[in-house]
Amino acid sequence: MTIPTPTSRRAVAQRRDRHNRGAAIVLNAMRHGSALHKMFTPSGTVWTLTNGCRVSPSIAAVVIANPIVASVGDSLFNDGSSQTYRFVSN
Repeated sequence: MTIPTPTSRRAVAQRRDRHNRGAAIVLNAMRHGSALHKMFTPSGTVWTLTNGCRVSPSIAAVVIANPIVASVGDSLFNDGSSQTYRFVSN
C-alpha cells in the first residue's frame, strides 16, 4: 500500500470534480427531457443523450448511480443492464 501524496490527492480530487460537473450537466439535460442511452458499436460501448451529446462512460456511471435516475428496463440480453435511463421527478 502506498501513502497518498498531496499531488496524487489533488489529481483524485480534480477527477472527482470533473465527473461531478459532467454528471450535473447530464442530469440537467435529463431533467429537461433527455434520456441517457447506452449503445453497442464495433468500437465499444457508447453513451449518448437523446439530444445527440456523447457522455463518457465514467460520467454515465456516476449518473446512473444517482437515485433520481431510473432504468427504463429495455435490455439487449435478458441478464444485461438497461440501455435507457430517464430522470425521475420527485
